[in-house]
Amino acid sequence: PSHPARGSAEPLAMPAFAAPTPAGPAARPSAAWALAAVALQCLSTGAAAQGDAYVQRTGSSGALLRLIVLLAWVLGSGIGCAVAWCWACKKRSEVLQKAKSGQPVSPPENCCLLFCCGAPALYTWEGCSPGCFLTCCLWQWYPLCCWQRTPYPLDHGVMVGAPTMVVAQVGAGAV
Repeated sequence: PSHPARGSAEPLAMPAFAAPTPAGPAARPSAAWALAAVALQCLSTGAAAQGDAYVQRTGSSGALLRLIVLLAWVLGSGIGCAVAWCWACKKRSEVLQKAKSGQPVSPPENCCLLFCCGAPALYTWEGCSPGCFLTCCLWQWYPLCCWQRTPYPLDHGVMVGAPTMVVAQVGAGAV
């Protein structure tokens, strides 16, 4: 397809995708797909470039691109956060099972993990502790510099897998 010359006043031609519509209610493309198609068309023809007649008329230099980048960042962050918490829940179950069975376990110490996913990393070792809530709500880098790691994972504030000492009390009258 031919594109109009940069700076020309020739209108952009959007290709139409015709599909037969059934007699009943037709499935229509969502607004998000339409927005993405228009944005890609504008970017591919250079309509959003600096100095273009379209930009001079509307004053929207890159606003659509910034909006798309912002939406992608918000959606990517949300999906990444959900994946991190799913991983943390699964990993916590594994860590607690290993600790209860006496197998060696170690707290999360990877700096990249603690920097990017501090709250889920802390949750794998301590569960819903005050430190986890502090990391979620106030300061996400708390596990990087201030977290005091316990030698064993915590379950409801009690160390799991820690060696315990059993003391037998000998009563009076024992033979």
